[in-house]
Amino acid sequence: LCTRSSVIRWKIFFGTVVLFSMLFSGLSCLRLSADVSFPDSFSFTGRVLSRRPWGKSTALLLSTPYGRAYATLPSDKAPREGAEIYARVSSFALKSAAKGFDEKKFWRAKGAARRLVVFELRELSPPSGTAAWRGSLEKLYSERLLPLSHAYISALTTGRRDTALFLLHKKAGTSHLLAISGFHLGILAALLLFLFRNTALQLPVVSCFIWLYTALAGFPPGCVRAALLVQLCLLSRLAGRPSCAFNSVSTALLLMLLWNPWYFFDVGFRFSALAALFISAASPFLGGGFSGAVFVSLLVWFVTAPLAASVFKEVPVAGLFLNIIAVPWFSLIFPMVLLLSVPALIGFSQTNSFSLAAEALLAFSEHCLAKASELLPISAGYTYIFAALACGIFAAAVSLRCGCRLLFAPLIAVIFILFLSYCPGML
Repeated sequence: LCTRSSVIRWKIFFGTVVLFSMLFSGLSCLRLSADVSFPDSFSFTGRVLSRRPWGKSTALLLSTPYGRAYATLPSDKAPREGAEIYARVSSFALKSAAKGFDEKKFWRAKGAARRLVVFELRELSPPSGTAAWRGSLEKLYSERLLPLSHAYISALTTGRRDTALFLLHKKAGTSHLLAISGFHLGILAALLLFLFRNTALQLPVVSCFIWLYTALAGFPPGCVRAALLVQLCLLSRLAGRPSCAFNSVSTALLLMLLWNPWYFFDVGFRFSALAALFISAASPFLGGGFSGAVFVSLLVWFVTAPLAASVFKEVPVAGLFLNIIAVPWFSLIFPMVLLLSVPALIGFSQTNSFSLAAEALLAFSEHCLAKASELLPISAGYTYIFAALACGIFAAAVSLRCGCRLLFAPLIAVIFILFLSYCPGML
């Protein structure tokens, strides 16, 4: 009803969208409400799927015969990621919370259906699979790279972030550069597409490397979304059909939610979804070149900042301006640092000229970030007005991208804001 021009057979398309939306929503609701049955107490042999810092302890995602579950242990007693274990435990239901941290949503998004209290735990065999690869790479980096190169390359390839490094980027509003996401996979995909351009090997080689990188990173939602996006674009090129970034992003997100509806409550998934959808929707209207990139960067900050503020209590205003330079700068130096670190990784001295150059490049970047963030030490907190503004900008961009007339875009944005206000849990 609001498009700039009439769409042939729009009733068929509209009916198809409504039908599939109802079907997929029904399936998702059934999966969200389904309960996974665990015994109250049991012993099992399983594997440590992942481990992460959890306050002064370590949280473990464990595979059990009844499904995945999580447990917390003192860091010195936690087994290694990827190790086979024997454990004797009791299981408890995950707790929901109307406000603050929601244990159930957080851990169901990670795949865990229960919380375990551990009475006995033994490591039966050393790590294997991708977890073993990550551990081996982390050991290699720590032994052969200088401190900054080690911290950055580890974050980019294994997802393990140095605390001091994360705090620096968090203060500057650029912490998303350290979380493995579409930004990093996009750099890898762009390099591979360039190297294998106009060859029959492009599809298999690029597909193989992007999924290998995603597996090595532990399948974080942002990286999975980006891998699906690249894969869809490659398949559309193979089929001889024009690819559309907005449609590919939407399809990738839909596939992920069909696979696991709990992804919706994962903060990384939401950040990735908001940023990718908005960029792919707004970019055609803001023009190309430097000015278009600046406008997109500024508006992306307004769209994602309320979500960041709701999670971290506040978001640095410095990020509004720093990301305009930081994103292209780090997309340039990350491949350079990786290449400069190759000699040290294959056995040359840790203080060779290439490693020193990489370390100097990263030190200069960190110094600039620290000084720039000190010039604007202001943070924005979460407010409903801030969230409503973000919703309005996002809805207007998406409606225009879907063919809406400019006159109706503000109206659709207002309807979108009112709908989310009616569902306060969404804001």
